[in-house]
Amino acid sequence: MPIKIEKERRWLASSFNLQVLISESLEIKQGYDDLSSGRRVRLINDEKALITYKSGSGLARLEDELPENETDYKTAAFVYKGCRYALEKTRFLYQGKESGWTVDVFKNELKGITLIEYEHPDCDKLTILPSWFEGIEVTDSITNSHLARLAYDLKHMTYSGSVRDLLLSSKRLPRIVLTGGPCSGKSTAMKAIESGYGDRVTCMREMATMVITHGVLPSTDKMQSWHFNRFLHGVQSDFQTITDTQARAKGKSLLVLDRGSIDNAAYVSGGLPEYEKMCHTTREVEFAKYDMVLFLDTPPRDVYESKKANNPARYETYDEALAVSARIKNVWRNHPGFRVMPNDSWGRKLSEILICVNSFL
Repeated sequence: MPIKIEKERRWLASSFNLQVLISESLEIKQGYDDLSSGRRVRLINDEKALITYKSGSGLARLEDELPENETDYKTAAFVYKGCRYALEKTRFLYQGKESGWTVDVFKNELKGITLIEYEHPDCDKLTILPSWFEGIEVTDSITNSHLARLAYDLKHMTYSGSVRDLLLSSKRLPRIVLTGGPCSGKSTAMKAIESGYGDRVTCMREMATMVITHGVLPSTDKMQSWHFNRFLHGVQSDFQTITDTQARAKGKSLLVLDRGSIDNAAYVSGGLPEYEKMCHTTREVEFAKYDMVLFLDTPPRDVYESKKANNPARYETYDEALAVSARIKNVWRNHPGFRVMPNDSWGRKLSEILICVNSFL
């Protein structure tokens, strides 16, 4: 199964011209055994099947697919029956000169949702939408796996509102991560952000500190370390989601976090590769959760020593702090929104942080 990079953009359609689509359509049932695994089984017209693995999010994702002629339909249908998250849709293909366009009209709990997809190596260069549809781009916020989860939730609750409006209102806020080594100024910066932008910004405290404060401690035992980090990753993900939801309900425009999910990879002996395995994730998946990462470097030795003296919980020597800082920087440095804040003075560092925050407001 050759692994390829799938480049695809998606729009939540408000209207489209059915006449430009080919008359023949595909009836698709699509299921996910575990939304975090990336595995998907698709049944087509109750006679063919595809099994696919996708990784990443946004415009470009890794795709690994078992060819149709190598997929046994009965086996795939059996697997589909056991999928907790599933959806059904009718797929139409665009018959114009430009190939790669599809229209998915969803059924059952997702009735009223139509996604327009454009899969093409140069889809990122598209600047003018075709005249045959209108819609809002949701490439970075809505996928079929998200819709399958929504279908599951709607199936088990009473919801009388518009599913389309629900999707539009669920688009997450922009997120900025403040990260860095010990005594880098994250807590002070968070207080300044809350003071200056509290009406528009929600700040989320460091999750590891909250968990450890409540008595759930990391361990040097290998197995316990894996369990702790997996637990912490799940708690951070869920807490980010609910914090984001409540911030949107309050009319906030931005979520600022004291550390992001993969900061913890800097404290794992095997680094990011081991962290990906223990938490069943990838760097790309975690990077996609955040729009900007502001790295605050450890201050000069004299500043660090004075701050450490005023904080009895700070135990790292200056050299140890520098080592932690370097590991964290290495974890995040390939994020597309990674920026190092200047370290020549606190005033300039804070000014640059606030400029970045203001750019999202």
